[in-house]
Amino acid sequence: MHAIEFLPNLAALISISVLTVLTSRQKGSYFNDIKSYFAVSALAFALLILGGMILRLAPSEATALYVGRTGTSACLLACVAIGLSALTLEKKLRFGFRKDFRARELFREPLFMIYIVFLFVMLVLTWAMIPSQAKLLPSFISGDRIYVPVFRPWYLISLLLVLSFLVAYPCYTLLSMSRWAGVNEKAAQALSGHAVCWVGLGLFTFVFNAFIPSIVGVVELGEVGYMFSTGFLIVIAYLYRETTILERLPQTYSPIHLGEGEIAVMLYTSAVDKMKVLSAFVREGLENGDMVNYLCPVEERETVRAKLEEYGINVEKYEREGALRLRSLTEYYLADGKFDKERAVKKGLDERAEAKRKGYKHFRELNDIGNFSFLNGQWKIYHDYWDDPRWGAPPSAGILYEPFFIELTIFNVEGMGEGQVADIVKAFCGERRVGLINLIEHADVFSKILSLDHKQLVGRKLLFEFDPFSLYEKIVRDFVTEAIANVETTVVFTPRGSPIHSTLSQERNLRFFLLTQRVSAPTMGASETEMLLPANNSALMLEALEKMLNASADGYVCLVFDSLSELLRSIGLGNTYKFVQYALEMLYSKRATALFLLTTSAHDSKETSTLRELFEDQLAYGEEGVQVVKLSKT
Repeated sequence: MHAIEFLPNLAALISISVLTVLTSRQKGSYFNDIKSYFAVSALAFALLILGGMILRLAPSEATALYVGRTGTSACLLACVAIGLSALTLEKKLRFGFRKDFRARELFREPLFMIYIVFLFVMLVLTWAMIPSQAKLLPSFISGDRIYVPVFRPWYLISLLLVLSFLVAYPCYTLLSMSRWAGVNEKAAQALSGHAVCWVGLGLFTFVFNAFIPSIVGVVELGEVGYMFSTGFLIVIAYLYRETTILERLPQTYSPIHLGEGEIAVMLYTSAVDKMKVLSAFVREGLENGDMVNYLCPVEERETVRAKLEEYGINVEKYEREGALRLRSLTEYYLADGKFDKERAVKKGLDERAEAKRKGYKHFRELNDIGNFSFLNGQWKIYHDYWDDPRWGAPPSAGILYEPFFIELTIFNVEGMGEGQVADIVKAFCGERRVGLINLIEHADVFSKILSLDHKQLVGRKLLFEFDPFSLYEKIVRDFVTEAIANVETTVVFTPRGSPIHSTLSQERNLRFFLLTQRVSAPTMGASETEMLLPANNSALMLEALEKMLNASADGYVCLVFDSLSELLRSIGLGNTYKFVQYALEMLYSKRATALFLLTTSAHDSKETSTLRELFEDQLAYGEEGVQVVKLSKT
């Protein structure tokens, strides 16, 4: 026995191991859901290679018969995994995936069931019958005679049928999907490439590991087959890298969006769960590689720490690393019992310089000033410090930081008079110097139209039928404004340039998916909060929605879909119905609220009644204003 005989096998095994690890770490929006099936196929192929090594390490008739059966069983398992991957991709591209999608649902598909039953029969025949015999064949490398499994003619024909089934069902399915409308060019190439590679892998495995040893009687050509088949697996692993631009969506999405160099002021009261937004703001910064400086009232410090932990932030870890500094206002500003503006400004500038020196992407400052109690309510003292020109701008021009800095300053206005609140807002945000996030003013602006409060609105999925000649966009704006005021991740699907887009385009804390016929694949829009999607590809819409649901920091999501009428015109009633079904299943959470728009006059009674039956909550809007058609009990 010569070591050189094992080199092809070892090279193939090492390649498969590396490919499996690399593929598991890749992110591909079309192929994420079938990575486990690729791993199963690769491991099954590795088992076939190990069988070839065992033939040389422990040569005997029994070993040859056992290796023949286990190798064939591994190939049948790989065929099952390939079939599952093809059908999964077909479901994904046709409908989009539900969150609770399970592979067992695929076994209800008739063609797939026929495919699986045939493979199962082959597995039973492999172990119940004697499909091969052990023969001594000479090795051209060592000259030794080795027992190898030689398949009987009837079983070779059966294996050829397995190859035919592999080509006719999963591989043909992949190839046909590459020609579907709405599949972008890169994805189409990847799908057809998958089909060709699986056909090649199956063909080479059959020829070199079954046909040639059984008919020609040559041992080493099996190893040649391993090398070719490993090459096909390498190509498949490369194709898994083909992604859509949807992967550029954030893994976590904060409902308060501040870009580089931006500052915002937020107003709240004790009735508002401020930690819902603050924890998302902090986590977004830490995961982005920012240094986060968090100041809060001294009496809330331990509560803040506990809440951050509750929302999934490892406070101790980030403090130990220096990425998070959680301190009280008293500790930061009143070290000797009194406020010293000069000392505070110098300290702030030094910390900013330190963050830049240590290589952090941004210095993210979160100042929870509360009700100014640490300054005995004298808010103008803090404003004088806040507006100091040394922060990067002349007095009264607002704090216009360089891109390295991001700041959110929040005030508790509970118990303050309207005049005092107005003065504070004017001083800090006058003439649109900085963004204002008011968690109080619009908290129930839409809910009260329905005689509900916001808690009663959350979790509803509403069908909103409207007259296109009415001011329906105002109602939609109220719906979105309330969601933003309650710090919910807000997502709007609407045609590019639509009345809804024009009305909401100035809102900074929402994500737009603009539907257009001018793109065939997801494309970034004019800003980082806009993405263009093909208007006739419901699968990509569902995929974008799923990613936003997964990225929501706390699960509170508000969706506006404008509109089902446009979708009906693009993909027809049947596909629109399935789209809504899948979307509603994805929005099953009681924290997800949605408004689906429908132009009543644009459709016949069959279309409208078919879509209505999917919604337990329905509204209509026309000359008489908002009419409640049906509201479910909560």
